[in-house]
Amino acid sequence: MAGIGPKRYTDDLDDLTVDVRRTLDNLVNARWQASEGQLRDLALYREQFDGIRKRLEHVEMLLSMCEQVHQLVPPETPPIPPSPPRDEHLAWAKQRALEYLPASPPLAMMSFVSDLNKHPQTAGHPVMELLAMHADGGLLNVHTCRQLIEGTN
Repeated sequence: MAGIGPKRYTDDLDDLTVDVRRTLDNLVNARWQASEGQLRDLALYREQFDGIRKRLEHVEMLLSMCEQVHQLVPPETPPIPPSPPRDEHLAWAKQRALEYLPASPPLAMMSFVSDLNKHPQTAGHPVMELLAMHADGGLLNVHTCRQLIEGTN
């Protein structure tokens, strides 16, 4: 009895492989009522069939690897812990960014933007665009960077 899922198809293919391969071999080797053109076509079909078979064997190997990996993954992953409140996350992001000032306004900006994007309620905050515009325009100095970071609500 054929298996279930991909195995069923590979079992069916194995049966078909035997029949088709035997028929193609008989036709090519016996030159059974076939012209030279037909024999070339049959040989080409046999090569194509062998190529398909090799690709299917590769797919079967990949499926086997996926099944092995799936067995390694625990059935249930622990729930994601809740995010801290927005104001706590914002204060943390500000504190981390301000540590880079006055030494490196660009690093302060990148740290702040990265941290803002880590919380669902601060991701995409408009201050990110303001920081980027100042940086692109060459206007991101220590004073401006500090004002934009500290003034973010």
